[in-house]
Amino acid sequence: MINFDNIKLLIEDSKSIGLSYHVSPDGDAVGSLLSLYFALKKLNKDVMIFSKDDLTNTINLKFLPLINEINGENYIVTSDIDLLIILDCGNIERISCEVDFDKTITLGIDHHISNDRYCKYNFVDGGASSTGEIVFDVIKNLGVELDQDIAKCIYTSIMTDTGGLRFECTSQKTFNIVRELIATKFEFWNIYEQLFLYKTFSKVKLLGLVYNEIKLIDNQICVIHVTNEMLNKSNSTDEQTNDIVSYGLTIDGVKASILIKDFNGKHKVSLRSKNSINVCKIAQKFGGGGHIKAAAFVTNLKRDDIERVLVEEFRKLLK
Repeated sequence: MINFDNIKLLIEDSKSIGLSYHVSPDGDAVGSLLSLYFALKKLNKDVMIFSKDDLTNTINLKFLPLINEINGENYIVTSDIDLLIILDCGNIERISCEVDFDKTITLGIDHHISNDRYCKYNFVDGGASSTGEIVFDVIKNLGVELDQDIAKCIYTSIMTDTGGLRFECTSQKTFNIVRELIATKFEFWNIYEQLFLYKTFSKVKLLGLVYNEIKLIDNQICVIHVTNEMLNKSNSTDEQTNDIVSYGLTIDGVKASILIKDFNGKHKVSLRSKNSINVCKIAQKFGGGGHIKAAAFVTNLKRDDIERVLVEEFRKLLK
């Protein structure tokens, strides 16, 4: 695996640089991409964002600079790109762009332990709290000075994947980085409120529907379903379901939470856990991946079938 100096050389040797992330990008993916975008601009690089995802109507991340310009129309990586950097994306199937890997030099930067190392160059640190934390080090190693736009984006990355600095992936280094970011004097409290405290009325209605159907199995496993019918009834979007799986872990005694939601004719499954339960290994059995305590996958199985299989998987671990 390459190091930060290798990444610096790759960037210095490239004039036109493309950036992308995983499909349905979260705060870590978007924040790390945008922070690197602004840093590369400071180095006078030609930078292009490639994204199949339209972020112009994003609710939770609407405060991020430049996000309204990512409209999902520019996603085919052109031949004039010297280097494509793919952020926070663990496998090739989930890239939010179309690229010919035989004709484009690619660099993957990620913190998912299940990353497939599919790029020509890969920097994967499973010990980092977020991809944003890694990008912070990349930017510092490039000699780029932090400004409020960069700080705001990295702060969003870190806050998203640490649950507001409360998950176990948060380290002393994470706190030190946040201290440096806050020193740029952006309104961090406003971002925190928008990420964790504010909810749209439609999200509140969706939660009501979800809570009405929530299941508690063996007093340790929480199963949550989100259907298209629920989304339509509450006038919610798929984006507003991203954090719902974590709600299951707030129930007293629950050690594992399962979210199963309708997703393009299939089912997207998100897994969360406490203690030493490794949900990444479970997700990998279904072609997914992630982290030890947070993972996901997409399946063709019916909702009841995947629930039954996952409950049995967790029961084995909770004996």
